[in-house]
Amino acid sequence: MTPAAAATASRPTLEEHSEKLQDWARLSTRELSIAGVILVALVGVLWLYRYSSKQQLMRADEQLRQPLSSLAAGNIPLAQDGLKRVIARYGGTPAATQASMLLAETYYSQGKYVDGLATLAKAPRSGASAVFAPAVEALIADGYSEQG
Repeated sequence: MTPAAAATASRPTLEEHSEKLQDWARLSTRELSIAGVILVALVGVLWLYRYSSKQQLMRADEQLRQPLSSLAAGNIPLAQDGLKRVIARYGGTPAATQASMLLAETYYSQGKYVDGLATLAKAPRSGASAVFAPAVEALIADGYSEQG
């Protein structure tokens, strides 16, 4: 027998491999079941987290509409209260960053530059709100410029 033929003869076949795998699965049924349940639970938790995050972003956007309509109507105190609620309730969301920017602009229009700068200093500028970071920085610069 040649060395190549001997090596081929000593290798287990695909059928032998699958029998070994079936035997192992039969012996490890409990462990495989536990691993399957853990995997399903992990996927469920991940889906629930993503769904909850999307819902929070949608609620934050909806809550931002009320202060915007108050601003459009010229009711600045009501708009400021609504913007503060959005910032407090939905901090870290893009809607909270937008609310911080709008609140700072209302303060600037009233000559309260320190309050506007303090509001912008707390505004989130990373994560989902990173899109607004340049605008926040520009408003901070405007506040310092107007303040002198």
